[in-house]
Amino acid sequence: MSRFCLRFLAAATAILSAACPTHADVSAGETLTIKPSEAACILTWTGPRGSAELSVGISSPCAFNRDQDGMIRLVGTARGRVALVESSLPDPDRAGSCITHVRGVLVAADGAVSLSPHISMVAACLPFRWDEKMFIGLFEQ
Repeated sequence: MSRFCLRFLAAATAILSAACPTHADVSAGETLTIKPSEAACILTWTGPRGSAELSVGISSPCAFNRDQDGMIRLVGTARGRVALVESSLPDPDRAGSCITHVRGVLVAADGAVSLSPHISMVAACLPFRWDEKMFIGLFEQ
C-alpha cells in the first residue's frame, strides 16, 4: 500500500473516530462500544452479567450507524434490538463513490449479544440512512 493510502486511512480513521459516536446505551446497564484496531473493529458489550469483546470482522475506520440527530440508531425486532456497525472508504476505481461494509449487532432481550452472520458490502458513502430491512436482513439465513 502506498504512503498516500496509509496517510489517508490514518486521517480517515481519526476524523471518523472524532465525529462518530462509538458508545451506545442499549438498555438499563447495557452498553455497546466500538473501537478500531489494526485487524478489525472491536465491539465491547458491558452489562449486568459482565462484559465481552467481539471482532466485528470489518476494518477500521468504523462507527455505529446514526440517526439524523447523531444518535446511534437501534431498531427493535422480534429477537431484540439491532445496531449497525459500518465502515466506509472511497472506491479507488470510481470517483465520488465509496465501498461500505455493514454488520448487525443484536442485543437480545436476555442480554445476549451476537453479530449478524452476514456482512453487507454496498456502493454507498456515509452517512447513509439504511431502511429497517438492512437491520433485519443481515440476520436472515
